[in-house]
Amino acid sequence: MKLLKPLSLLILMLLALSLSAESSAQNPSPKIVPKPNESGSLIEQPAQEQPSPNGLGQPINQPTGSQPQTPSSQGSSNNDKGDSNSTVMIFLTIGMLIATAVMAFATIKIAIFNRQLVGVTDEMKKATAEMAKAADAGLHLNRPAIVVTSIKALIGIDDVSKIPNTLRGYSPEIYNIGSGPAEIIDVFSRSWVFDAFDFKAHSLGKKLEEPRGDDQEIWKFFPLDRREFPRTFLGAGECFANYQAGFAMIENWIPGDIEKVESGEKRRAVYGTILYRSSVKEYLTKFFFWYDPKSRGFRRAERRELNHRT
Repeated sequence: MKLLKPLSLLILMLLALSLSAESSAQNPSPKIVPKPNESGSLIEQPAQEQPSPNGLGQPINQPTGSQPQTPSSQGSSNNDKGDSNSTVMIFLTIGMLIATAVMAFATIKIAIFNRQLVGVTDEMKKATAEMAKAADAGLHLNRPAIVVTSIKALIGIDDVSKIPNTLRGYSPEIYNIGSGPAEIIDVFSRSWVFDAFDFKAHSLGKKLEEPRGDDQEIWKFFPLDRREFPRTFLGAGECFANYQAGFAMIENWIPGDIEKVESGEKRRAVYGTILYRSSVKEYLTKFFFWYDPKSRGFRRAERRELNHRT
């Protein structure tokens, strides 16, 4: 804005100079009118005798007060007009060069300013992102963190097959390792038998990998999978063994699966989710454990994503 005001004044001055030069070149000087004498009559000058163009010797009368124009006077007037036009063109050219230089300088300044503005905008974006991270970290500063540290197995005689040392039930041990209290909303768990080997891929059987943590099929629970949790809140650093309130019983043994789990051809897992919240946000913990028939206990799955918490 500071550069536009001098530029406007410069353009106006150049326009004024060009208009004044053109008006002086176009308007002729006023004619001299003879003054009347005291008696009010014009002084008559005798007509000068000049040879007639037709050679007849007749005088040509000229008006009083007029003087004949010679070629030298006409040439001088044309030279004056040419000099004035040249001067105007020089002024206009110089003015245009100055205006172009000023505009180029202003363009460079604007480009530098825009570059600085882009840099400031990027810095503001980074600062906003850092503030958002700090605010989110503030929300999690005193958050709870629920983990399942172990699962206790209930071993007994199967009611149907009457096979002893059979897994009859389970109970997860829940521990709040966070720095704030946790309000328990829902607990879902299930026990299921998985194939340990793929005999279709290889005659001797190919050992199957563990389920993926993002496999939505295994995390689909039914209302019967909902477990009652006797505690509404779990304080920071507090542990609760749910078996104190009872075991989740296993009633879906299929004939023949007990022997296959004992031999290692199949394997039984216990997995589930715990939904809880702090005062401002909800969190979810997933847990997945394999039953070990040799130790009659449970071990944590090797995939870390199967035991994950938000």
